[in-house]
Amino acid sequence: MGETPLTVAIGRQNVDLVRYFLDQGAATMKLNDSGSTPLHLAAAEGSCEIVELLLSSGAYVDAIHLGGTALHSAARNGRDDIVKILLEHHADAGADVDGNCKETPLIIAAISASTEILKCLVLAGADANVPDSLGRAPIEIAARSGRREDVEILFPVTSCIPNVRDWSVDGIIRRKISAPSEESHAY
Repeated sequence: MGETPLTVAIGRQNVDLVRYFLDQGAATMKLNDSGSTPLHLAAAEGSCEIVELLLSSGAYVDAIHLGGTALHSAARNGRDDIVKILLEHHADAGADVDGNCKETPLIIAAISASTEILKCLVLAGADANVPDSLGRAPIEIAARSGRREDVEILFPVTSCIPNVRDWSVDGIIRRKISAPSEESHAY
């Protein structure tokens, strides 16, 4: 089915079995048929302990597959606990914190309303001015959803958006800024 014993153990969140396979030399970089590494799978659905085991066994924190890095997977799935672990293991090196995919981890966190992940990514130096595929900055996404706390987190690290007259947290929320109309774009 395109999986390895290690990825099956990760999918079942069996920490003891994951540890056993790693102790026996299981490859931490072997891709499954979907192109995911064990770390990608663990970041999306595993436990913190499994992510730590993989990283301590040599898994490359910034490995990329079609869905991005493990950081993308964790952000997409609202796993702020795993985002923190990945960032502690330098997943934020250079521009990598902003990702190499269509949407950055910061955009994904803004869309997912993941306040804790937003905080982690901003502290790690994520660029809050990188827009999504529709041209919206993370602060615009948060404002459209009325999430004041997220707007407050993003405000100090976001450059002034020209079409917002009152460049303040309240002004942004009042404006509920929008990029091109949602009716004209499929998400």
